[in-house]
Amino acid sequence: MTHENQPSSSKVSPGLILIGVAILAWGGVGLVRFQRKSGEKPPAAAVAKQAEDRGDDEVEDVPKAVHKPASNDDRSDEPEPEARDPEPEPEPEPEPESDPGGTLKLAAPYRNPAWADDLDLPSEVKYTIRFGGSLRRVANLFKIFHHEIQALNPGVDLDRELPPNTKVVVYKGGDKSESIDFPGSGKLTGAMPMLEGKGRILKATPWKTWATAETITILDQALDAWRKRPGAQDVLVGNMSAREGGRLKPHSTHQSGRDVDLGYIQKWDGKEELNWRKMGAHNLDAKETWALLQTLVATGAVEVVFIDSKLQKLLFDYAKSQGVSEQRLAQWLEYPRRPGTVDDVMVQHVAGHDDHLHVRFSCPKSQKRCRSRGRN
Repeated sequence: MTHENQPSSSKVSPGLILIGVAILAWGGVGLVRFQRKSGEKPPAAAVAKQAEDRGDDEVEDVPKAVHKPASNDDRSDEPEPEARDPEPEPEPEPEPESDPGGTLKLAAPYRNPAWADDLDLPSEVKYTIRFGGSLRRVANLFKIFHHEIQALNPGVDLDRELPPNTKVVVYKGGDKSESIDFPGSGKLTGAMPMLEGKGRILKATPWKTWATAETITILDQALDAWRKRPGAQDVLVGNMSAREGGRLKPHSTHQSGRDVDLGYIQKWDGKEELNWRKMGAHNLDAKETWALLQTLVATGAVEVVFIDSKLQKLLFDYAKSQGVSEQRLAQWLEYPRRPGTVDDVMVQHVAGHDDHLHVRFSCPKSQKRCRSRGRN
């Protein structure tokens, strides 16, 4: 028996159609999700087929694949490059050390206890009578006893007038030259006089230019080295000691043949006479004075140098402008520390040294009676 309300077997149920459509739609979504997740695009042919299946009237031409550099996003799945240690930082440049010429590769002050051991001391010193004179006059200039100068120049009458440029012997080696006791309370034996020479202008009267033979020899060598510096200004040479030492007015020191007053290097036009002048920023050549200081100290024979604090400041500022550290300058200059607070520094302040600098040479090892306490 056939019931009227029973569905025909040749017809498809609408519910089944809906289920099928849902399954197809779900599959399409899954395909799209898979493609998006994998970062791949569907092939061009598939795109065209999908458009055709959708009944699109126009299908855009799909461009052919073009090779291009990968962007940062394109490389997101690439492995990270291996981490590398950073390049080591370059070593700092070493601080400049010493240069007597003043280019300031500055070393610590140099003191050599054996500075006098190998000196070649002169056996004889001769004074040149430039404008004529007599042995008596020369003896009076140097405060040499008359009988002594006659013994040094046998056969020459004491009062005989000698022509210009005659050379007269004023010193012969033999007796031991020795600095005795302290510079402020000492004496001198076997003294030698400082004479005119290269690199210097002698400003002291001859009888105030005596010192130990070692002091004269090392100072002569230093000034000879100085004059070889291109454009070097001659150094003014002042008081040293009396022939037998002792008090040399107006000084409280200069008593034992190891002290010498020297002129600062000046800003000079070459016209007026070089002479002692009170120095300051307007006339001190800080660069050249610094170079002179280094030339002297390079001998290894200098114990201490006295320079006014105000002039030390000019030297300090110059050296610092050339790259010398304050730590290194502290080994050279007492400034900017308060005078009298540092004893082992090379350059110290003593009042009255604003128109000349005072150099004191060390006691030679062989001179056992030589004494020093630095600031006296």
